[in-house]
Amino acid sequence: MRMKLLILVAKHFYKKIRLWVFKLFKIHVHSTGPCNVCGRTSDFYQRKNLNLANTLECGNCCSISRYRLIALMLANYLNGRDIRSLDMSLSLSQVKIDSNITIYDTSYLSPIYRGIKNKDAIIMSEYLPHRKKMTKNFYSEDLQNLSFPSGSFDYVISSEVFEHVLDPWKGFSEVNRVLKMGGYHIFTVPYDENSSTVKRAEKGQNDIVNYLLPPRYHKDPLSLSGSLVVTEYGSDFIERLEALGFTTVVYRTSHGDKIFGGAFTFISKKVSENI
Repeated sequence: MRMKLLILVAKHFYKKIRLWVFKLFKIHVHSTGPCNVCGRTSDFYQRKNLNLANTLECGNCCSISRYRLIALMLANYLNGRDIRSLDMSLSLSQVKIDSNITIYDTSYLSPIYRGIKNKDAIIMSEYLPHRKKMTKNFYSEDLQNLSFPSGSFDYVISSEVFEHVLDPWKGFSEVNRVLKMGGYHIFTVPYDENSSTVKRAEKGQNDIVNYLLPPRYHKDPLSLSGSLVVTEYGSDFIERLEALGFTTVVYRTSHGDKIFGGAFTFISKKVSENI
């Protein structure tokens, strides 16, 4: 676990240094515009060999496209708007969060925390076995068995997380449990609406992973070897979330978008308890 913490810190500083080099030499600048996380006008830097949704890093807060889209949604919903009346210029740094609002972000490296002024409104987590609360705002959590009481949060945020959860439907069920009624899960996962959901691996006996397809890995901030892709979500995804007590919409941006680079996000509203 100590090694995971060291990797987490090292990757954080590496990202900062890389972006500083980009800014110093003005290299890899893709576009310029307002950032929905930090609220500043920034150059957005494109890393090679990544699709635009996973890059276009803000020169000020390091947020990438898909996190800026999550921030846009969160800022608008916090401000009393919804997907039908978005203010595209709104940033998290502009939004005043009421003291009774609670937000749970499932990633410690997420830029969402940096954009929110009222730090007491948000907690974050990573999965670090054998540890629970790390600091005031940082927990170790298994998304399949969250430690929080039912109805704890108004919003849950996750980005490219649930494709790696061994039992993702248990994870989504836990999100439903810890959300207040009418609360929102704003998140991204890889998604192909032209194919059905595919299970690539599952948990076997004695916590051994059974591979149903050749293993595939994504980059992982806590591991040099990457994170196993367990589920590839497809056309039945939204229907399966509905069975867990959510109504879900997808917000898409165009591939030519200079701020969001074709990123898309899911907004799932809790409308019933998942019994």
